[in-house]
Amino acid sequence: MTAATPNKVTQEIIGLVVDLVERMHAHFADVTAGFGLTSIEGRALFVLEEPLPMGELANTLRCDASYITGITDRLEEQGLVERQVYANDRRVKHLVLTSKGKQLREAMLLRTEQGLPATTGLTSEQCFALRDLLRVTQQDSPAVPTGNVDTTG
Repeated sequence: MTAATPNKVTQEIIGLVVDLVERMHAHFADVTAGFGLTSIEGRALFVLEEPLPMGELANTLRCDASYITGITDRLEEQGLVERQVYANDRRVKHLVLTSKGKQLREAMLLRTEQGLPATTGLTSEQCFALRDLLRVTQQDSPAVPTGNVDTTG
């Protein structure tokens, strides 16, 4: 019985993606810190383009629903989000960006684009190609489980 050997191209892809993910995470952490937010608070603002139930935000951010309460409390204290009762089910709270939250979100989006590790040095055509390839990789990928995700950042 012969053991399978690693595919060199696949191994190189793994290394490049891991490196890029680490650089993207560091970039995003720097950007959000510049706005006085943690990474996960910044991610919440990015996701809240439209109002979302708190449970759906937890799923999107891949963290426990109970953790969203603390994130929401901090964002609400800063005047960035509001909890609104859902008309069809009063138990469900939707998170809605305030005008201050919308302005901060827009500023963060623009700042995040500056020096973005995934696109620095790429031409417009290469950016479109990268976007298209990333879309392909997400089409048939299974959902990421929520259990083992670091929620400290």
